[in-house]
Amino acid sequence: MIYGAPAIGGRFVTLQTTDYNSIDGGNIILQPAVGHVGIGTISPQSVLDVSGTVRVNGNNSNLDARIPTVGNLSSLARTGQMLMGWNRAGGSGEADFIGNQGQGNTDGFAFWNHDNSNNEQMLMWILGNGQVLIGDTRGKQGSYKLVIAGSAIATSITVKTVDQWPDYVFKDDYELPKLSDVKSYIDKNHHLSDVLSEEEVKKGGIDLGGMNATLLKKVEELTFYLIEQNKQLQELKKEVSELKEKQ
Repeated sequence: MIYGAPAIGGRFVTLQTTDYNSIDGGNIILQPAVGHVGIGTISPQSVLDVSGTVRVNGNNSNLDARIPTVGNLSSLARTGQMLMGWNRAGGSGEADFIGNQGQGNTDGFAFWNHDNSNNEQMLMWILGNGQVLIGDTRGKQGSYKLVIAGSAIATSITVKTVDQWPDYVFKDDYELPKLSDVKSYIDKNHHLSDVLSEEEVKKGGIDLGGMNATLLKKVEELTFYLIEQNKQLQELKKEVSELKEKQ
């Protein structure tokens, strides 16, 4: 049975132990035995099960931290609860999802796919410390802000963390390594100096910014070697030409 009493903006309903009760022609289903409420479905599978779209709006969902009455969210601590609203950034008009880790130790927001064969796959996890994991990379993220399990493609990537761009190679006080020393290093180590070895790359990967700077340095040094060799070649050609004229 359902007992109702009027309330502001609608109806207040008190339920007894009947298995199924419906309100408004079956659009809202209440299961008091398990504490489930279904909207648009007769078999709710969770506390609130909605079959259809959900629209949340109104100034009461404004979470702007500058507004004392709604900005203080200290009540979320140690609750494991989630709050949805907007404008938490202070007048930016963004949608906000704020979660508390409760008894966990990581926090954040995880997105999963559950297919029709009951296989689950993690798609993305935004950790509470700001790290973003795409694919199941749990335990492999280290201190990286973005970790991707698989390949990635972008139309443009800018790296701004290189401490020193190798224009110093062109300065007058730069000592260009002798080619004999370069050969000795290669013979001993089987890779160029300042360039990661194969073992190092397999273990720690490549810093794109640092590696590009190193490769540019090698190209600049190589340019100097070519300029010097071309100078020597021109001198030899001149000497040969002069010898021919004397014959």
